[in-house]
Amino acid sequence: MKKTLIAVAVIAAGAAGYYFKFGPGAAGQDSAVLEYVPADTVLLSAQLKPINMADYLASLGLFPQYYGAESQKSIQDLIATTTEPGMKFMLSLALSYMQAFEKPQELEKITGLKLSMRQLMYMVGVSPVVKLEVANEAAMWAMFDKAEKDSGYQHKTGTVGAINYRKYTFTMPEAELDLVVSVNNGWATIVLTSSKLDAANLSIALGATKPAQSVVSSGKLKELSTKYQLSNESFGYISSQELVKALNSKDGNQLAKDVETLFGAEAGVALASWREPACQTDTNAIAASWPGMFIDSSFTIAASGMEGQSRIQIPTENKVTIEGLNLLRGFIPQQQLKLIGDKQMMNFAMGLDVAQMAVGVGKLWEVATTTTYTCPALVEMQTELKASNPMGALAMAGMAGGVQGVSMSLNSMKMDAATQMPTEADAALVLSVANARTFFEGIKAMAPPLAAITLPADGAELDLATAVPEMAMTGLKPKLIASDSHIAVYVGEQAKAQATATVGEKLAKNGLMAMGLDYASFFELMKNSMEASGQPVPPEVAGMMGMNMKNSTVFDVNNHGLVITSTVKLAAPATK
Repeated sequence: MKKTLIAVAVIAAGAAGYYFKFGPGAAGQDSAVLEYVPADTVLLSAQLKPINMADYLASLGLFPQYYGAESQKSIQDLIATTTEPGMKFMLSLALSYMQAFEKPQELEKITGLKLSMRQLMYMVGVSPVVKLEVANEAAMWAMFDKAEKDSGYQHKTGTVGAINYRKYTFTMPEAELDLVVSVNNGWATIVLTSSKLDAANLSIALGATKPAQSVVSSGKLKELSTKYQLSNESFGYISSQELVKALNSKDGNQLAKDVETLFGAEAGVALASWREPACQTDTNAIAASWPGMFIDSSFTIAASGMEGQSRIQIPTENKVTIEGLNLLRGFIPQQQLKLIGDKQMMNFAMGLDVAQMAVGVGKLWEVATTTTYTCPALVEMQTELKASNPMGALAMAGMAGGVQGVSMSLNSMKMDAATQMPTEADAALVLSVANARTFFEGIKAMAPPLAAITLPADGAELDLATAVPEMAMTGLKPKLIASDSHIAVYVGEQAKAQATATVGEKLAKNGLMAMGLDYASFFELMKNSMEASGQPVPPEVAGMMGMNMKNSTVFDVNNHGLVITSTVKLAAPATK
């Protein structure tokens, strides 16, 4: 039966991966559906623009042959060898989905789900709820009937209000879980729950009754959309405030009540200290200061590929923390704030105002160590934190005053099989610093190998292999260019253009960190390096080479706190 639980977990993980990697879609807010989402849900992810699954799979390069006879046979073999009915049931459902993905235009016929569907995922207390749009209810139930026939695993029927449902019970030593499935008003609802929970939970999850307060009727979605500038067409969040209620109370929300119902005395013992008044006060204050994570995203999907952008906001209500983070922001080149371009493998940039680092970290340290706690566990954690004061170490940062950031671009590279050292490269490394020429002269006094280098004038370049003979041994012929704000070392023509563009930019505090990766070229380098050294190439590495995806992620600070913006462009392979 443990294998059955694993199968359920794998399916749930796949669903969660879809929602949080590719995010909510873009569409108008559908209040009729959202009226059934409790206001105290711990998480919500709503995709209300129908996504064509055939185009979605093709955009990922997951063409029908990936779900063909060989893949299906592996599932069939598992069904034949597994003795647990519950496991057979889950595998049979997985096989049906695989057959549908092999022929995505027949998705509605095989699974009953719409080819272009909307989806929701949220929680009613401790129970995860997934809602999917249905095109053919009879076809969906036929798929479940087939799984029952293949496994011998039978459902029980039930009714809540006017909604009929099927219940599949999975019994194991650790717990007994119910997988409840229903179809109502064109939506399939899948709930993982327990018969120990309040029957009202299932009624709300299946949409037979509305919660006392929904995310719509309570005004919660409107408030979040306005405060964090989330699109009302695309949204998702994880609420730390609702999570904390389950930690520090027995009945602060439905999740807390469910934990108490399911674990009773065990929960009381494990969480007793956090449920003391002092800890309740402190943890509620922390959750109010850090309310959670909020997601906003928009993607365009077609058979030719997918592209879009997602934004994750991690807000704090503590203004001193935001001030400290803002002081740390440094310079990131404009080209690294954009989606990684053609013929680039990867880039990385760290924006850091070193002159302000001690002050910025000091503000963050002040908040962490001077906030008054009375909760014993938090007082102990704070005491341990005070013992590792970083301010002394940061005093040395003054020696690098003026540094605003460092950035790197790697466009291509070839490795020597014997030495695993680069024989060819196209790459650039840039140090961005106020008064770069004065700064470099100061560094030369502490680094004798740099004594022979004199920074070239603006527009000129220095052959480092000539100035520093040791560099000639690499055979890469690095060059150096500089301005009053940047010092750049590069190898290769593409890197020269990148370095020149950055050296010409004015310094500005515009971010904390940026990174970009071209998956196909990066994993090709890994594959070539492994083959050259005689190492076997893992299938997952070879598989990633076929993923024509570019991704760029930028970490920054806005008036709410940390914000992470990711841009992705994924082109389907040219041939199927």
